[in-house]
Amino acid sequence: MSFIVSARRTAVVPRGSGFKALRPHELAAPVIEAVLGEVGLEGGEVNQVILSNALGGGGNPARVAALAAGLDHVSGLSIDAQCAGGLDAVALAPC
Repeated sequence: MSFIVSARRTAVVPRGSGFKALRPHELAAPVIEAVLGEVGLEGGEVNQVILSNALGGGGNPARVAALAAGLDHVSGLSIDAQCAGGLDAVALAPC
């Protein structure tokens, strides 16, 4: 059974500007941490992170972001669908 407990995103800036020195997981980890804090969940209560990445391809930013947020026991699923990725992340959550 899946539950969406909260939804957040990073700010949106033009490519090559304010976030150019950051990697996807460096943007996503604080968002994950904020969601956990907002809903009062401990990392051990999370079993998967699904993350949409519009910054660039390669690797698995969802897993790296989960690790950076202290979730070392969960799987990560990265979606590189650009603009539609957030909706795809919600649709892919297992039921």
